[in-house]
Amino acid sequence: MVRISIQRGIKSLLNKGIIDKNGEKIGINDVFLKLWLIKKMSYSIRQNF
Repeated sequence: MVRISIQRGIKSLLNKGIIDKNGEKIGINDVFLKLWLIKKMSYSIRQNF
């Protein structure tokens, strides 16, 4: 039951897109891309120091 509701929530987010802080509508893919970039950057910073 919980899994189904989560899937529905994700689908609705995909359809609507997420509202950015500035009020711009951005897709969920952009959000995942940003999160991935942040993770990559933090990882590379850890590797360097």
